[in-house]
Amino acid sequence: MQQIKNTEFGGERPLFASHDLQIDNVTIHAGESALKECSNIIAVNCRFEGKYPFWHVNGFIVKNCLFTEGARAALWYSQNLKMTDTKVEAPKMFREMDGLELVNVHLPNAQETLWHCRNVNLKNVHVDNADYLFMHSENITIKDYMQNGNYSFQYCRNVEIHNAVINSKDAFWNTENVTPVMMAIGACHDSRAAGHGDRVRAKAVVKHAPLGRQAADILVLHVFAQYSSIDSPRLRGMIVGKDEKDVRASRVRFRLFVCHRRRGRRQKAGRDD
Repeated sequence: MQQIKNTEFGGERPLFASHDLQIDNVTIHAGESALKECSNIIAVNCRFEGKYPFWHVNGFIVKNCLFTEGARAALWYSQNLKMTDTKVEAPKMFREMDGLELVNVHLPNAQETLWHCRNVNLKNVHVDNADYLFMHSENITIKDYMQNGNYSFQYCRNVEIHNAVINSKDAFWNTENVTPVMMAIGACHDSRAAGHGDRVRAKAVVKHAPLGRQAADILVLHVFAQYSSIDSPRLRGMIVGKDEKDVRASRVRFRLFVCHRRRGRRQKAGRDD
């Protein structure tokens, strides 16, 4: 395997069509398509500043690297990526990819990321500003995950989520075969934006999945108010229970609590009727 260390590249396609290449402590400055049409690439301790560095790449490892905001749309149309210990500041990452593993990765600006991807594995990943994350993706496994961003997981299939906190409104619309295990769906940070009308839509095929603060061995999960608005932005989510009867009872208790809470607000405002 050829090795390139401690150097810099810029401009258009400086390493185009490279194969069996390791780059170590290399900076890719402004430009486009630095490693397009490549295979068997290892990037360690590198900094990517230019657009579209990894397009149409088959088989690559990215370790302890930084993708700056200028490296937008950096990884598209590629297969078999393993990314570890990396910070990705650029938006619109990971499109039309197959075989994607992220471990210890932080994406602080993850807008429109992970679209049309297949066979995705995330572990210890933190995403912020992540509106429209995971669109039309499938075969997704997620563990130890934190997300802040809205409209996520739309039109996804075969999603398994372990030990996650997802702060999102309008999440899981038209998803199919979702299995959350120890997952909580919280409210959007902006309570004004997370108002009446936020929804959770899913074809729920899920199991042993408490959605909330208390852990339990839950066998049946029911999407609360499916295809309709959730009553309160701070309480939206899913009702869980061990069987259908328990789920129905939980829905009744939830609605009674919401009504009681609204009455208390009206009394406090002097508008009780």
